[in-house]
Order: sequence, then structure tokens, then C-alpha cells
Amino acid sequence: MEPMQLPRIPVPERHQLSNGLTVYSLCGGNQDLLRVSISIPAGHYYSDERLVGAYMSDMLTKGSASLSAEEFARKIEFYGAYIHSGCDNLYKTLTISCMTKHFANVWPIVAETIIAPALAESELELVRAKKIQQYKMLQIRTNARAMRRMSKELYAPNTRYAIVSSLDDHQSMSIERLKQFHSSHYSPNGSFIFIAGKPTEEVYATIEKTLDQPSWPQSTLVQKLPEVIYNSNPTMRAHEDVPNAQQASLIMANKTLSIYDPDYYALQLTVHILGGGYLGSRLMSNIREEKGLTYSIGAFCMDSPVCNELLITSDVNKDKVEETISEIKNEINKLQQDIVSREEFDLALSILKNQAMQMLDGTIATGDLLTYLYRLKMNEKYQQDLFDYFEVATPEDVLRCAQKYLNPEQFITVDAQ
Repeated sequence: MEPMQLPRIPVPERHQLSNGLTVYSLCGGNQDLLRVSISIPAGHYYSDERLVGAYMSDMLTKGSASLSAEEFARKIEFYGAYIHSGCDNLYKTLTISCMTKHFANVWPIVAETIIAPALAESELELVRAKKIQQYKMLQIRTNARAMRRMSKELYAPNTRYAIVSSLDDHQSMSIERLKQFHSSHYSPNGSFIFIAGKPTEEVYATIEKTLDQPSWPQSTLVQKLPEVIYNSNPTMRAHEDVPNAQQASLIMANKTLSIYDPDYYALQLTVHILGGGYLGSRLMSNIREEKGLTYSIGAFCMDSPVCNELLITSDVNKDKVEETISEIKNEINKLQQDIVSREEFDLALSILKNQAMQMLDGTIATGDLLTYLYRLKMNEKYQQDLFDYFEVATPEDVLRCAQKYLNPEQFITVDAQ
């Protein structure tokens, strides 16, 4: 049987508007459909005030200068379009999926809410009520409590990455703070648009008309991520008490390689074999299939240009936490001592290649992958180099990385129950 050959990743066309906004496009597909996403560096890490980035993100689709929230939603629905609004640590992203012929009607509606959101007090109260309810629910969820505690242990106290939100942060959110954040952070600087599907010249003209100068003028603000400072004296074994918890959530984390490190590809493969989530991974085979301690357990590296962590997460019975921790360390030790068999290695590599094929399954999926890479300050070459590495990777790479980067005694361990 011939080894699976991964396709080459296409390079999108690139155009820059006069205000600095970069527009990428990837053309393809058999239907007249478009997926257009705009990513703005206005994520959680860019805000000096807790939650303001998240609130501004939610308020962005709650109407504009000329449309109420209800009118905005009705117009989008009328054209059969779908909008996904998201905000992560780095970017606020709006993604629009629609037929190509409707784009000229849909995009100006979206562009206006980016440039001139309504920011109505009544909508803020609705968003606040929903977020407070979510906050209260998270306080009784063991996995959320474990992650909050892990943030406090990983990062230096009182730094941007260590601070977690409180109920007061929700209650004190105001329209004035949102306006200030929007004015300072929602600009073309560092923003980009990715078009995937079958765009026409009218599509490009519509974007340029609505989001170039003078509609969206260039800002003098230089977006800069705050420096990550790790905790020099963490509690290596921490516990978070969650009243009435029915199970325990377990997180183990350790600072690891930067995504730009030449060894990062080999580390990803090593972590995949350790706990990639598939049934043949070491942690799933031992802790789920053999010992029955959990339904699911996984290990992964955080993809981030600033935070470089390796995490292992699972939910287990409250009386099985220490046994699970012991077995995780045993599996790491085995990876450091014995080279993986060719059969196990080929299975892991095959699964990674299948996942890669799914990422490239059509123009829209490929566009989503490239958008994700650009948001991480990477490009198609980074992913292509990873795919090329899959063709030359060896079991010896896994042994070397496990010995060099996976020290079980260096993991901070938190359980919440």
C-alpha cells in the first residue's frame, strides 16, 4: 500500500488597500459561494481592561449606526447569509458565508457594524445578563475552575495572562469603555480579510468601497502583545475545591517550545503519540481502554505566538485523580525510555495525515486553515513545512523529543473537584 501523499498548500493572492488592510483570496469550488472573514487584532490579550474585548466582540453584531440589532439580523437572514462572530486571545473575527451574487448586499451591512457599531445600552444589558449567567455556570464546572487555577500558576502574578475575570468585571462594563476600546483597537492596522470561494470583481470592489479610506482610515496605533512572564514559583501540585462536584477535572501543564522553534514539528508528533485523542494514543490506550479511569484524555500544544505550553487534560472519578496522574507520568517515562514501534508510529502519522487532508478538503476548508495560520502570525509555508516533515519523520525523532522536552516532574498539576 502506497503511503498517503499530502497535496501542496496553495498560495492565496494578496492585495493591500491604501489604509493598510490586507486582503487575501483563494479561488475555487464548483458553486457560487463565498466565505469571507475579517480578523481584527482586538482579542483578549490586547486589552488593558478585563473582558472589554469579549464584550465588544459580542456587541459588534448587535446593530450599527443605521440598523437596530433586530434589523441587522433580519437583513442578513433575508439574503440567506450566515455570520459567525468569534473572539480569541489575539483576534476578533467575523466570518460571512453567502452566495456570491448576494455579497454586494450583505457586506456593506457587516462593514458598517465594524466601523460604526450601535453600542446600545439595551443590548449591553442583554449581553451582560447572558455573560453573567455563563460566568456563574463556569464557577461550578470543574474543568473551567481547573483552567482558571492553572492560569494563576503558570503565569507571573498580576500580569496580563494570569489575571482572570470576576463578577465585578461584568457588572462594571459600560458603553463608554466599549467605545474607547473600539476607537483604539478596531482599525485596519494589523487587520486582514480572507476570501475563499468564487469571488468576482464586484466582490473586491465592494470591500474596497466599504473598508478602505476614507470609510475606515488608517490608525497610528501600533498593536503590541504584552510580554509573557511565567511564574517563577508556582504551586506544582494545586487543588481547587468545587462544592458538590460529581467528578474531578485534571490539568497538567508545562512551558514548552515556541511554535517557531525548528523542533516544534517533532514535538507535535511526539505529543500526538502521547495523547492525540485517538484510541491508539498512549494515554487513551492505558488510562481509558485498559484502566477505565476516564472516557477521554488528551495532550496538546497550545498554538500561540506568545504562550508556549503543553497541556494534558482529562475528567476522572474523584477518587482516581492520583492514580491517573501516576499513569500519565508512567506513559511519559516509557516514551523517554523505549523507541516507539514502527506500527504505532505509522498509525499516528496516518491519523495526522488524514487530519491534514480534511483541512485541505476544498477551497473553503483550505481558506479556514490559512486564516487560522495568519492569525497565528504564520503562513502557508509553515504548514507546508509541517506536511513535508511528516514525509521524513522517524521514531527516533519521538524518542529524542520525549527525552528533551517531556519531563514529568516539571509539569504543574491542578485538579478541581
